[in-house]
Amino acid sequence: MSLKIFLTSDIHLGMRFLRYADIREDLVLARFETLANMVAMANEENCQIFAVAGDLFDRLNIPSSQIKQATEILNRFGGGPVLLLPGNHDHLTSNEKDLWLQMQRYAADHLLFLTEMQPYHLDGFGLDVCVYPAPCDKKHSAENHIHWVSRMAKRSSHTYHIGMAHGSLAGFSPDIDGRYYPMTEEQLLQCRLDLWFLGHTHKQFPDRENVGSIFFPATPEPDGFQCEHSGKAWLVAIAEDKTITTRSLSTGKYRFVDCTQAKAIIYQSIAKMRDFLDSFLERAEYTLLRIDVKGRIARDELYELQELRDKYQETFFYLSMDFSALQALVSQEQIAVEFSQNSFAYRLLSQIPEEQAEDLQIAYSLLEKAKF
Repeated sequence: MSLKIFLTSDIHLGMRFLRYADIREDLVLARFETLANMVAMANEENCQIFAVAGDLFDRLNIPSSQIKQATEILNRFGGGPVLLLPGNHDHLTSNEKDLWLQMQRYAADHLLFLTEMQPYHLDGFGLDVCVYPAPCDKKHSAENHIHWVSRMAKRSSHTYHIGMAHGSLAGFSPDIDGRYYPMTEEQLLQCRLDLWFLGHTHKQFPDRENVGSIFFPATPEPDGFQCEHSGKAWLVAIAEDKTITTRSLSTGKYRFVDCTQAKAIIYQSIAKMRDFLDSFLERAEYTLLRIDVKGRIARDELYELQELRDKYQETFFYLSMDFSALQALVSQEQIAVEFSQNSFAYRLLSQIPEEQAEDLQIAYSLLEKAKF
């Protein structure tokens, strides 16, 4: 029989969003909502496995109420086992209050905790599958935990062999110092498994469907302005002939859009700025938008721009517009008001036509600094 799996990771339940005091509760709740939506999607797709490749939780000291809430959501998966791999944020500990031990108090029988580096046979769920996990036991490690798989003298006779690990992948994941269980594609392929499900990097890998046998699902709910996608997961199907087909799923509720620094908006006109903001209106109530506006603007238009920002702040879930990089356009009318006609500044600036805006702006700025 073929096998269909819903793959997610890096949900980071319990993330606190302390920088967003006014909206933090909504952002915290959204991660639980997204988990519930993914379980519902997996049920609708008739998946036989729901796999979480690490970092279900954001940290070890998660409130018991949130552990219970997460477990009750996962209990709703009706297709078969829920595979739970400890990641580097929710790694295993020897503490008797370990969050995975707490989670087991509320877990239904089909929640399978992959806490040991050993094969897990899924025969008890009616699946001809063997899973090979590489759980994390600390936040940082210079060595990955997949070594035991490649060293196995003999594998089981199951039809499907699936590896699960949490860590960085060379050439894809940012891990300059090699502190996050670093792996290479060659090491993974040497294990001779049918599939590898990986967590840790918040971007999806590969970047297109129906390619390869190694998969990062990405974080399913955007967690900040460094996250440029809308939240992703993989739907993975493998046939008896080992043909693999995949579908990338959009899963997130909120979207972070960063238009700062190199992506800053160059001001052209109030109309152009309105058109830009309107391009996000379809999901404005779920959009966090951060904008740096730079360039030059007429003084009277600056007030209009501030009014425009205030208006759209009522529409977007979160909107920040920084005008500090804007410079006021210099006009001959303004020069006549600011400087007496007998002054050196007036005589100099009045000789530069407004069409030479760049020259006029430079001369005006220099005179301002010299306090003429």
